[in-house]
Amino acid sequence: PTGPAPAGQPFSPRTPSPVSSPTKHSSTEPTSAASADQSFESATSEDSVPPFEMITENEYVSASKQRSRKDKKMVCLCEFSAEDPSTHCSDNCLNRVLMIECNSRCPCGDLCKNKKFQKADYAKCEPFYTGVKGWGLKASQDIIPGDFIMEYCGEVVNQADFTGRMEEYGKKRNRHYYFMTISKDEIIDAQIKGNLSRFINHSCEPNCETQKWRVNGVLRIGFL
Repeated sequence: PTGPAPAGQPFSPRTPSPVSSPTKHSSTEPTSAASADQSFESATSEDSVPPFEMITENEYVSASKQRSRKDKKMVCLCEFSAEDPSTHCSDNCLNRVLMIECNSRCPCGDLCKNKKFQKADYAKCEPFYTGVKGWGLKASQDIIPGDFIMEYCGEVVNQADFTGRMEEYGKKRNRHYYFMTISKDEIIDAQIKGNLSRFINHSCEPNCETQKWRVNGVLRIGFL
């Protein structure tokens, strides 16, 4: 991001390799209101947000949760001072630099600023209907470069299940797909379950990006 995202501005990710951004293929043809067996197609007006089950963190369905014991035990070197907020795991925190969230052993305790995923410290956002591009997500507050927007959540499946779901969605003629790759055998599918991040769309002029972070040893993906 090169500048602040003002309230009301739609989010559109710049996705660094090797992370895959949400795959949402759209047609220019209008569509009718969504139904559950159509896997939540785009609705035709802003009064009908496509239904999905809201979850607060990833649900591992067929993929095995891969945890790094080394990263889980990483403790930062921040010298905590209750009077100085800059010591509360700010930008110079070693864990933050390595894209690892602090754990329960952090010297800053509850004042640690490096627990965005764990605290679900999200920016205020709201879905909106864009027209031919379906649904998008826009900021409800000003957001400065580098701020955490939210985690990308959904069901985590393995490669075989991912292939099966693609075939199933294809048979149902789904117009949008919500897959995001964590690792070779961990793929997030936010088609049925997810959070508001599933509405973030692609753009030729992106204003946010995805990042992979280790949280208690587990890889998770967030938008910044």
